[in-house]
Amino acid sequence: TRRTRTLTHPNIVRIHDLHEGADGPAIAMELVAGESLTSWRMRRPHGGVEPADIAPWLPGLAAALDYAHATARVVHRDLKPANLLLTGSAQIKIADFGIACAATESLARLSTNTAVGTLVYMSPQQLWGEFATPADDIYALGATLYELLTGEPPFLRGDLHWQIQEREPPSLTRRRALRGISSPVSETWEQVIAACLAKDPARRPASAGEIVARLESSGGTVSLTVRAQKTA
Repeated sequence: TRRTRTLTHPNIVRIHDLHEGADGPAIAMELVAGESLTSWRMRRPHGGVEPADIAPWLPGLAAALDYAHATARVVHRDLKPANLLLTGSAQIKIADFGIACAATESLARLSTNTAVGTLVYMSPQQLWGEFATPADDIYALGATLYELLTGEPPFLRGDLHWQIQEREPPSLTRRRALRGISSPVSETWEQVIAACLAKDPARRPASAGEIVARLESSGGTVSLTVRAQKTA
């Protein structure tokens, strides 16, 4: 709670204080009128959305992550659709920094070698229990976008530990077809999300803002910035 109280960004759920009551401790936080991206996705046919549905709020999410990484020096470590809240005005809010890790933490804290987070959104490095970095959140963002567009995360069945470390997920278009979603996804979205899911963190986009910039710079893709300004 002390760590996350310092996070002040319009796209991050505000934590106010920790209170002790008769029934135990409770965290007072901002009330968000909306729903998680998990609920939002599941209301769509076949459980998948279109890139144009993501466009209005993706810049806000990227700005919040870049603020957390570069300014607050905090890595979320459990970024996933269930921890992203979408308001009625298409504003995104990142919730649950409860297991967030200060990016300047001592490596000595990793002596337990324990992986923290949700398996299907974990980078290989997070799975190994390595020191948390923004690249872990970039991977989780890629896994989140993959799930929104296809209806399921990159790896869901079988030996997930091995797949996260060694296997490349199917293309977005192929996974969508298997789920009964007929419309293809542009090559730009395929490439950007594949880059986020790279096994080597050095091959991932350096920031969430870079993800947005790559999508905006390609011809024929949705103008994310314009849509974000209209919903601000």
